[in-house]
Amino acid sequence: MKISPRTKLAAAVTGTLLVVGPVAWRAAARSAPEPVHVKVISRSLVPGGVPASQIGDSDLQISVLTLRPGASTAWHSHPGPVVVSVIRGTATFVSADCARRDYHAGEGVAEAPGTVHATRNDGREDLVFAVVFILPPGADAGVAEATPPGCPD
Repeated sequence: MKISPRTKLAAAVTGTLLVVGPVAWRAAARSAPEPVHVKVISRSLVPGGVPASQIGDSDLQISVLTLRPGASTAWHSHPGPVVVSVIRGTATFVSADCARRDYHAGEGVAEAPGTVHATRNDGREDLVFAVVFILPPGADAGVAEATPPGCPD
């Protein structure tokens, strides 16, 4: 995308930050004056991509969760797509068929709406992960689900 000299001048005069794609944004963030601070909490590759939201208007919720060693979430699902980025530790996702999959720091996973699962920290250090929820307006981020037969609590 080309930006005209007139647009660049208008942006300079008004103090507007011009951002053209991720590379320009990162460069602009690095050279921004002190009142602007960008902190990347986590960045992870999500194999297979992220499911698109088909729910129309959406609430966006971003959370950072910490599970102590031996801790587990309750069995649950989400009413919209979810993207998880593991910041520290190892997240063990247990699916409704009791299959387990580990995600380590720097790895990510996308969950389709309605996927029943639990997240465990079977490691010796805190598990810290960021979660981006795309939700129907006003919906809770998690829906409690019964423990699937044969799976751990």
